[in-house]
Order: sequence, then structure tokens, then C-alpha cells
Amino acid sequence: MLADSLNIRLVNTGFGKENCGHEEDAGVVCSNVLQSPSLTLTSSHSAVSAGEAVQFRCVSPSPTCISADFRLYRNGQSIKSQTAESSTTFVLTVDSSHQGQYSCDYSFQGSSSITSSRSSSTDLTVVTLPAPSISLSPTKEVTWGEKVDITCSVQTQFTGGSFTLIKNSGSFRETKSGTSITFSLSKVDFVHEGSYYCQYQIRVSSRDFSSPQSSSVQLSVVVTLPTPRISLSPIKEVIWGEKVDITCSVQTQFTSGSFTLIQNSGSFRATKSGTSVTFSLSKVDFVHEGSYYCQYQTRVSSRDFSSPQSSSVQFSVVVTLPTPRISLSPIKEVIWGEKVDITCSVQTQFTSGSFTLIQNSGSFRATKSGTSVTFSLSKVDFVHEGSYYCQYQTRVSSRDFSSPQSSSVQFSVVVTLPTPRISLSPIKEVIWGEKVDITCSVQTQFTSGSFTLIQISGSFRATKSGTSVTFSLPKVDFFHEGSYCCQYQGSF
Repeated sequence: MLADSLNIRLVNTGFGKENCGHEEDAGVVCSNVLQSPSLTLTSSHSAVSAGEAVQFRCVSPSPTCISADFRLYRNGQSIKSQTAESSTTFVLTVDSSHQGQYSCDYSFQGSSSITSSRSSSTDLTVVTLPAPSISLSPTKEVTWGEKVDITCSVQTQFTGGSFTLIKNSGSFRETKSGTSITFSLSKVDFVHEGSYYCQYQIRVSSRDFSSPQSSSVQLSVVVTLPTPRISLSPIKEVIWGEKVDITCSVQTQFTSGSFTLIQNSGSFRATKSGTSVTFSLSKVDFVHEGSYYCQYQTRVSSRDFSSPQSSSVQFSVVVTLPTPRISLSPIKEVIWGEKVDITCSVQTQFTSGSFTLIQNSGSFRATKSGTSVTFSLSKVDFVHEGSYYCQYQTRVSSRDFSSPQSSSVQFSVVVTLPTPRISLSPIKEVIWGEKVDITCSVQTQFTSGSFTLIQISGSFRATKSGTSVTFSLPKVDFFHEGSYCCQYQGSF
């Protein structure tokens, strides 16, 4: 009875429109239980990338000419349905949400519906890999020869993969396993300069997958040279013709370089190899005056590098003349009309100079060439009295230099008159009323003077010109008695 009534219902509801007889209809549906369909993933792999199209084919176990409703399930939830007779293909463009276990069933609709049991499950893995992160240590600039670490990491459930670090514009490529790894470049050179990115790869169900490329990090290799040190000996002032040493030094791993010493405002430039060098100026002249700095240069992997300029040192070239010595002959007092010698001398390497003898409070000034000279005043007069000093002058490389003033010597001009001689005629006793002669004489160069005869205890006083004169008392009296002296005077 069930088969007949079911048969009639199927016919009345439109089943069997494909030229099928009643016997064929009864062979498909005349059962309370429909057999499970089979589900096949027609794609070549069970692991796919987001965006790929996959096909699931659901097939009923027995062919039928009757349309059935096929449903596709993921993780037990119906996600798609299609109407077909014996089989159908579900097409999905997948994203990460499509990962899971898939199954299907089918059903017939009439006055009541009959649904098959579900097919066995088929797994679909959707491999979605995020873009890795990349970091560089130290960042941006790296000193030549130092170590650089480039770290690549990714957050993913697919942990059995590996990273490849790739240089954009070079041949560098290195691979390491893990989801967070560090690539170390132990001694960087200029070939390592450039941008790098990393990419994560994983094999899932015999298929290889790659993440998007990470962002890029840029690596620049630099040679960093410190500022050199500079020192000067002797400091600041240097005597003309002496030696000057300027020392330049630097602390660096790049020891095959050289120093250049440069005069800021002049043309001097010299180069020496080494990390600590001394430039010697053996005989300095005024052209060497000024400030100097040094700079270190080195070549690393066919590239030239220069340090910053050092600070500057400055020196002046001076001509130092010692204080001259001065001496006087005769000393202190000089007889009028005699000769005076004033000698000036100096100990110096600058022997082409001259002395000037200068009277402090007068107009006398005389110059003589040499480092030891004597100024002679052949006949001194009173205008020559006073103090004198000398000063040495010399010309070095078109510049004039003067020594300090010497100490002073002083002399006085004197006229020295000898003691006159006196004689009496007649001697001692004279007869009253007779004549007495008193003669005064002196030996001197000053012949224009005069004698004065003086009575010591009386009032007699008489004067006569000459260096040998006789005073006559023609008629002596008692008031002429006594002692007499004579004195020679002159104006010079």
C-alpha cells in the first residue's frame, strides 16, 4: 500500500518527467531511507590560498531522473544548496572563513520530504599568511665591519615554515626556519648596502605557500672617523728659526690612513701616513705663522673617507732679542776734553743688526753696526754729561725688531785743576820798605785762568791772569806781615 500511494503521489507532483515508467520511479524512491552521497574535492590540493576557486562534487549513489536538492555543509552548517538530478558541483571562491570540514546530502520534496544521510567529510585548509614584520639593528646606518641583525617574524598558525631574507638590488638571499628569526651579517661591507625584505614560506598538504613580502628596511654602511686630536710644541710663541712640532692623532680601527696638516690662512699643506704623526717645521719663518688643523683620510673597500677637521692650534713667530750690556770707560767722572768710550754688546743669533746709543736727557744719538760696538766721545764737554743707554735693532725677513733698552750708564764732566805752587823772594824775613815778590804758578791745560793772591790773616787780595804770575809788594810795611796763599781760577 505504501509503494502504491507513494507512487501515485510522485507522479501527481511531477516526478518522472524524463520519459520514465512507473517501474523506474519506484526503483529510486520507494524506500524510507536514501543512501548517503559521496563528496569529492575536485581541486588538486586540499590546501588552498584565499581567493582561489575550489569545487566540491556531491554525487548520489544511484542515478536518478528525478531532481533533488543538494546541500553543502561546512563544519555541520549548511552554506550552499543546488538542485540537480544525480550530482552537482559546488564552486567556492575561498577566504580564511572557508577553512573546515565539508559534507553534503540531498533530499526529495513531495507531500513530505526525504533527506539522505550526509556524506563523509572532506577537509579544506585555507592558507592565509600575513605580511611578515622586519626590523634592523642598528637602524639605518651601520659602521663598516660591524654586525647587523635583521629580524623577520610572522604571526600565523602555520608554524613549520621558514623565512627568506632577500636583498632587493643584489644577489643576497638567505633562508632560516622558524616564525621569528634573526639574520646576522657579522662584518658588513659596502656590498651589503641596500634594501632588504623577508618572505615566509610553508608547505601544507604537499603544497607550497608564500606570504606577501614584508616592508623593506634600508641599510647604509658608513665609515665613521672620530675627530682627530692636535697638539703644538712649543706652545703659542715660537722663536724665528727654531723648530715647531705639530702632532695629529686619532683613535680608529681604520689604521691604514694618513693625516693632512693644513694652514688655515696660508698655503702650507703636508701629508703623513699613520694614526699618530708629527709634522716638524724645522726652521720657522713668518710665513709659518697662523692656525693649523689636521684631518685623517682612509680608503675602505675602494671608497675614500675623511674625518671631521680637528680643532685648530695657533702660533706666532717672534724674534726675541736679549737686553744688551753697556759699559763706560772711564767710570763716572770724566775730565773735560778727555775721551769717553761707551761699549754696547749683545749675545744673539741675529748678528746683522746695529746699536743705537741714546742720551736720556739730551740730544745725543749715534748708531753703529755690530753686536759689540764702542761709541767714543773724543773730547767731552759739559753737554755730554748725563745718562746713556743702548738698544739693538735688526731686520729679519723684512720685519724690524728691537731689543729691550739696556741699563743706563752715567758720567759727569769735571775740570780738575792741580794745586798751584807758591814761592817768596826774599825768603821769610824782609826789611821794612823793601820789595817782596810772591810767585804763583800751575801746570794745567786750562791756560786762560788767573791767580788770586790772598793774605790769610789780613785784607790783602790781588789777582793776575796767567798760569805763572808774580805779585810784587814794592814797599812792605808791617801790615804786610803774615802768610799768603794763591788760587788759580778759570771759566771753561
